[in-house]
Amino acid sequence: MGYTQAQQKAINARGHNYVVSAGAGSGKTTVLSERVLKLLNDGVKINRMLILTFTNNAAANMKERIKKMMKKEPKFQDQIKLVDGADISTFDAYNQKLVRKYRAYLGIESDFSIAEGSYIAAIKRKIIEEIFEEKYALNDSDFLELLDRYTVGDDESIKNLIISIYDAISKTIDPFASLEKAKELAKNKSSVENAYKEVFNELSMYATKWKEELKNNV
Repeated sequence: MGYTQAQQKAINARGHNYVVSAGAGSGKTTVLSERVLKLLNDGVKINRMLILTFTNNAAANMKERIKKMMKKEPKFQDQIKLVDGADISTFDAYNQKLVRKYRAYLGIESDFSIAEGSYIAAIKRKIIEEIFEEKYALNDSDFLELLDRYTVGDDESIKNLIISIYDAISKTIDPFASLEKAKELAKNKSSVENAYKEVFNELSMYATKWKEELKNNV
């Protein structure tokens, strides 16, 4: 099949880290499968590759695609049996595999399990509640000013905003860098707001002055 210039670049690129951003249905699985075939042709064994996807269905689909492609090439026949045991899985499954393999070094018990989303959400909420209680107990002036400026009635909106920010930056490559960038943007926004307030106050002053002059001239 024919590939676009960008897809061909993703298939052939070597020697560096690359990020390929593409929407649903754009052919990511096909391109990745073709990239695997190219690597096989370069002499890389399938069981020496790490191929990760976001869903179990995508991982299963990837394995089937790779098998079909390899079956068409006689020189890859001896590697087809290695596909099922190769690291072609979801990010979560691969991370779990690493934890199980190196749990002794990580200090993790053998009966560990993966936390469900609802449990993680409850833990995040509990941590935020504890931090807020501590801030209230300390009568933290900055904290109280934040609540006074951005909440009405209760502090739930701020708590939900914190969780939203955490969830957003957790999806980035470098969460701490993303948070620092957001802080810088917030500073710039604050500067813009201050400048706006100064202009608004100045305009208000002139408006009051003009109103008085108009009243005196009537």
